[in-house]
Amino acid sequence: MQITQKLSGSPMISKNSIGLIRSLEQKKARDKYGLFLAEGDKICSDLLTSDIPVKAVYFTRQWALENESLLNKQPGSAELMEVSETELGKISLLTTPNKVLAMAYQQKSAFSWDMLKTGPVVLIDQVQDPGNLGTIIRTADWFGFHTIVAAPGTVDFYNPKVIQSAMGSAFRVMHFKYDLETLLRENLEKDRWPVYATTLGGENLYSQRLEKKGFYLFGNEANGISQVLQTLAGSHIVIPQGPVQNGKQPADSLNVAVAAAVVMAEFARQEIAQLNG
Repeated sequence: MQITQKLSGSPMISKNSIGLIRSLEQKKARDKYGLFLAEGDKICSDLLTSDIPVKAVYFTRQWALENESLLNKQPGSAELMEVSETELGKISLLTTPNKVLAMAYQQKSAFSWDMLKTGPVVLIDQVQDPGNLGTIIRTADWFGFHTIVAAPGTVDFYNPKVIQSAMGSAFRVMHFKYDLETLLRENLEKDRWPVYATTLGGENLYSQRLEKKGFYLFGNEANGISQVLQTLAGSHIVIPQGPVQNGKQPADSLNVAVAAAVVMAEFARQEIAQLNG
């Protein structure tokens, strides 16, 4: 029987379920239950076609009719509930609730070098803004960076705002929390990969050969990359400023997500140029 044939009316979401869902806005609750939220048509569609196990999906009838095949593929362990727009508004974390919200299980794997058989890999040194981290994840997915390793103190990968800004890329890019000083010291000891740190005193990005098997390090919004990590990085690169216009100096720095996008785009350009001979 198809899922839409089973649906009748809009059942009320229990107070316990509402409380659980709303609590997942907080990291403490996400860690306690091992769950996270995804909202919106595109994000939930990507989630439901990924390998990430889903606990529950709440949706309007219209969304169910448009996405029947996705719902029919969900295992019996997933709770599938048609709700009214009013009910959806009670559980949504968005200012304007969308047509669907899902709860899914966090996938937290311990970092190991065996997972880094191919590059490139993004390293994040305590980025605090969830919008920035989400944008970096989405950009990494676009340019072929399939792994991100973040220092402790970086915003939670499962923060709802990170999931929202990363879109479906949050379910395609591997991500880990790991001490970056330890990682870079191990990297030096074993003479593994080059490390490209974005710093204002670095070499011009566009004059550097960016290796596929390499680490690309981006720093905190206010403080940049820590001094210890800068010391451990073998290559420092800078995105050159544009020319002075009308005697006015340009901005003194770039947003970290924008800087990451520029560097990753240059890496992709070099890879494409190399493939094309």
